[in-house]
This record gives sequence, C-alpha cells and structure tokens, in this order.
Amino acid sequence: MGKVKMEDNIIISAREVFFEYEDDPGSRALKNVSLDIERGSFVAILGHNGSGKSTFAKLINGILTPTSGRVLVNGLDTSEEKNLTEIRRKVGMVFQNPDNQIVGSVVEEDVAFGPENLGIEPSEIRKRVDEALETVGMAKYKLHAPGRLSGGQKQRVAVAGILAMMPQCIVLDESTAMLDPAGREEIISTVLKLNKERGITVVLITHYMNEAARADRVVVMNDGKVLCDGTPREVFSRVELLESVGLDVPGPTKLLYMLKKDPRFFSLPDGIVDEDEAAALVSDILNGRKKP
Repeated sequence: MGKVKMEDNIIISAREVFFEYEDDPGSRALKNVSLDIERGSFVAILGHNGSGKSTFAKLINGILTPTSGRVLVNGLDTSEEKNLTEIRRKVGMVFQNPDNQIVGSVVEEDVAFGPENLGIEPSEIRKRVDEALETVGMAKYKLHAPGRLSGGQKQRVAVAGILAMMPQCIVLDESTAMLDPAGREEIISTVLKLNKERGITVVLITHYMNEAARADRVVVMNDGKVLCDGTPREVFSRVELLESVGLDVPGPTKLLYMLKKDPRFFSLPDGIVDEDEAAALVSDILNGRKKP
C-alpha cells in the first residue's frame, strides 16, 4: 500500500486503534482510539499508569504497531515495515531515562549518531550537530562526557540528537519523570521553543499537570480510551471528572475551584491554569476591583 492521502494540516492520524501486548492477550492497552494531531501543535497526553498514553506514544513512532486499526504519519502506515525508516525520520522519540538514549563517549558524538545512521554526509552532520546543540543550549558542553552532565542536561542532549535528524515531530514519553523541577523546566522550555520558533510538532506524554497546562491541547486517557480532549482550560475545567479517574488539576485551577464554593467567588471562571491570572482575579475580588 502506498501513501494514504491525509489533510495537509494533520501529521499523525490514529483510526479505531486497538492494541494488546503479546504477553497479556485479551487485556487491551488501547480500545478504539481515534485521534488526529495537527502539524505545528503542542499536544500533551495525560493519564495515570496503565491508561495507555505511553503505548500510544510508541505507536506514533512505529515501535509498536496496532493490533487492529491504523496509525498514519504523513500518510505512511506505521504497520508497513518499509515505511519505518521514513517515519522515524519524521517522528523522533525522547524516552524517560536519558542514559538509555546516550551512546557516545562525548556529547557531540552522541548527537551525531542518528544522522550518521541515516547516511548523511559528514560535513552536513557537523553542521546539524552544531546547530542542534546550540538550539538546546548545550554547545559549550559538546566535548564533555555525557556521564558528567545533570539529568536535565542529558535530556537536552537527547533532544539535540533527535533534532539533528531534522524531524517534523518530537514525542517525549515521560521524558521529565526522572528529573528534578529544574531539569523538568529545562526540557519543557526547550521543546516550547522548538514548537513556537521552528514549528516542530510536540507530543508530550506526562503525568505532571503543570507541564500539560503549557500545551495548546490536552488529551486525557483512561483505561485505554480517550476520556476528554480540548484546550488546557477546557480540560482542566472538568475537575470532578479528572479526579474521578485519579488525576489532579494544576494548582491555580484547584484553588479557584475550591474558592467558587464561597459566595464571594462564585463567578470565577473555570479552568484557569496560570498562577498570575488566578492571583490577579482573587486580588481584584478581595479588593473590590471586580464584582463577584
């Protein structure tokens, strides 16, 4: 089968996808998932452990293939082996543990690994490595041993290695889970920059609400299905639904949700995710600048 026609603004399309692991037949990790991801968007996929979010991430890159249904990347079916090299050029993955992705003895060798495997000319590899390290703010560490870097720095090197292959989409599968708050901020700031300045599509698999709040779109998965899908404000407005499946909401959202039980604050809008916006609203009401 050749390339399937897709809408120009869609880079990834999942249609009626079911997936079950061979060592656990009958227990479906994904159940009839249909989802389109637009080019240049920043999509966060939330869910507790076992929700299916990481399984979906691996389907995007062709690491896994659907038990039934189909996943298309730029019109290429991930279940066709002949398409996998091209798909992995277009969709790069950054995993949870950066040590599992680092293969070079020095940073620049590690970043060059992907382009070398693609058969890129050495002069072009040199250019790509330098540009990728500059983009993620790691150029001054190019001759350092990866083992001497912090967790956040290692993940930025991992992102640079993906960038050097010039993908159209980057998937981060719980890539901040092993990092401290400073390291998580390094990675989220880096991918936000890539998304906004370069138009690279970002799919962020996470369980951190404050990370998801910075995306353009939030998809919540539960028990292998899409539970809800919308802007951060739309999704995080559904506090009770999210709590019913064991998920929290960003701190500002939860605070305003609780304050709305007080008559003074009943008119506060739902789904506020920004701390400064939440603080300004509460301050205005308490100081009489805004009527409840």
